[in-house]
Order: sequence, then structure tokens, then C-alpha cells
Amino acid sequence: MWGSGILKGLAITLKHLFEWDITEQYPEERPNLYPRFRGRLILNPEKCIVCGMCVKTCPNNVLSFTQARLKEGKKKVLTSYTIDHQYCMFCNLCVEACPTGGLYFSHDFEWAAFNREDIKFVYEPDLSHLELASDDAEAGEKGIRASKEDKNEKLINATIIAIRKNPAKALGKILNDESEALKLAEMIGEDENKLRKMAELIVIDKEKAAKVARAFLVKGQKKEEG
Repeated sequence: MWGSGILKGLAITLKHLFEWDITEQYPEERPNLYPRFRGRLILNPEKCIVCGMCVKTCPNNVLSFTQARLKEGKKKVLTSYTIDHQYCMFCNLCVEACPTGGLYFSHDFEWAAFNREDIKFVYEPDLSHLELASDDAEAGEKGIRASKEDKNEKLINATIIAIRKNPAKALGKILNDESEALKLAEMIGEDENKLRKMAELIVIDKEKAAKVARAFLVKGQKKEEG
């Protein structure tokens, strides 16, 4: 029958016309978030005992902190705590590892920024009422920095081994095409400096690593054509 499609469409429209609205008109209507929703990672500095468990369990080096020792006694206090949200994958491992419950995820999700660095948050507790051992404060900062550098060094070495062993999988993190990954591995495999530089970029900044890898491939293609 001619026009039956229109009638069916109108029937479906009328059927849903009087139903409850299920679409949230954001931002006019605020979303109803689940209790376990993970938004921004928050630190309660008063609960931090500078044990370092959160830093050790974080797989993406999102967290770092500095510490100092009180002038009297051996107690250590937090001097600064950095959360680099741009690398956080919301795995909750740091929250689970914290023995005092000082870390938690809030429901704050509206924190986009023009620059990636702007979503990095640094806590600096007020320690003006405490007497710190000045030499220990600097030593503590160096210790945390050295620990982080050591962790990065292990990841870089593991990445170099992975590129040599299975380049398609290792370089597939920054290149979608398997043939391009194999070609890149062939180009940088003979040069230790290039191989290490690529491994460092993959560990520290995958986005930049992808750009550098693409530049290598373009340069190699021009060299073949020339």
C-alpha cells in the first residue's frame, strides 16, 4: 500500500512520544554518575605518610613526590606531590595500594584544558609550622628523582629488547600498519642511538614517538625514490 512506510514511521513516533525521556541534555542537565565513577585523581595530603607505594604501583609514571625529614626525629613529611593526569589510565592501582586511603577518584570530569601541561596538578602542603632538616629535603628529592629515572631506564631497556624481538608488536603501539612497523625496525635496528631514542620516546611520550616514527618513514621513502 502506498504511504504505508510513512504511517509506520508516524506510529513509532507516537509510541515513543509519551515515554519517559532517557537522553540527558548535557550540560543543562547534570549527568547521574555511578558511585564508582573515576574522574579526577585526588590526594589528601594530610593522610600521606610518604611510603611511595602509589609511585611504585603506577604503570605510567603518573605520580611523583618529594619529601623531607623533620629536624627532630626521623619522621618524614610530604613537601610536594605531582599528579600528571595526561598519562593516567584510571586503573585505580595507586588508590588500592595507598595504605591510608589518601588517594581517591572524584566525580570531577570537566577538566579539559588547551595545553596538556595544564591538567598536571601539584600539591604543596603548608609546612611553615614545621622545622625541616634542610639537607635531607634536598636528598629526599634527589632520591625520588633517581628512583623514577631508574624505573624509566628499565622500561627503556625492556622496550629495546621488545623492538628487536618482536618489532611488529612493539612498534605497533605507535604505528597501526604492521608493514610500516617492520620497515621502521629495519631502519633503526642498525643504529643504536636511533633505537634507544625511539625506545625512550615510546616510554615517555607515545604521541611524540608516533610523529618521529612517521618522519623516519617519510625520510626513508624519499631516499628510496631519490
